[in-house]
Parts: sequence; C-alpha cells; structure tokens
Amino acid sequence: AAGGALKGLTAPELQCYMRHHKLTVGGKKADLEARALQHHAGAGAAGAGAAAAAAGPGAGAAPVVG
Repeated sequence: AAGGALKGLTAPELQCYMRHHKLTVGGKKADLEARALQHHAGAGAAGAGAAAAAAGPGAGAAPVVG
C-alpha cells in the first residue's frame, strides 16, 4: 500500500525521499520511482542482515593472517 503512495509523488518529492534514504537522486521521474519502490520493498523485508551489510564489507570479520 505504501508503495502506491510513492508513485503519487512529484519528482522533487521523490528526490527528497532519495536524499533522506541516501540513494542516488539523478535520473528521470520513472527511474526515481523505480529506485524508491525497490528501496521501500527491500527496507520492509530487511532484518539484521541488512544492518550488517550496511556496516560495510569486512565489518566484524576476523582479520586474515597471511
């Protein structure tokens, strides 16, 4: 239902959403809508794994000893 609300936004409103969520702001309105919907869908299904992924590669990993 909230994904439908994103489709009703204007391009400047979508850009604001993108900036707020630290997503790429450039592109046509259709690109912004698709990116916002993809982010919104992923945010709802994300759990602890997303937080670990957001920490970056190697975060919490054991150091490699050569």
